[in-house]
Amino acid sequence: MGNPDARVAVVTGGATGIGLATARRLASDGATVFIAASAMVLNGAHLGRAASIAARAVVHLGAIVAPQTRIPIGWVAAGDPARSYPPGQAEAIRAGLAETGWSFLPVIFCVDDAGGRAGQLRAALQRYTAAMARHHRQDQMV
Repeated sequence: MGNPDARVAVVTGGATGIGLATARRLASDGATVFIAASAMVLNGAHLGRAASIAARAVVHLGAIVAPQTRIPIGWVAAGDPARSYPPGQAEAIRAGLAETGWSFLPVIFCVDDAGGRAGQLRAALQRYTAAMARHHRQDQMV
């Protein structure tokens, strides 16, 4: 595939099949590869070379994904090293976040980490309710 040194490749459709094979080949030839497949990679996460994040998958805060790891459709990767969890495994995902030292609500919504989950949710809701009110002052109820 030529000389990909110092190149960054964005491979769309890279979760499976030809796209995944292309991404792996580019990475093995030395390119830095990002696989775009409708996935979310959150703050502090690290993707190893040729990692594949499928559609609707999430690589959570601070997760360290090993090279050539595949995160399946809709699954969540959390922890250091990252482990993949199917949808609905909230407690396991929280445990993975805890081992990385990251906490979702404080990082994403900028609320105090000391307030406990209920306090964090309340603070986030108050903050965003106030923001919505500022942006929609002229709206009329119908």
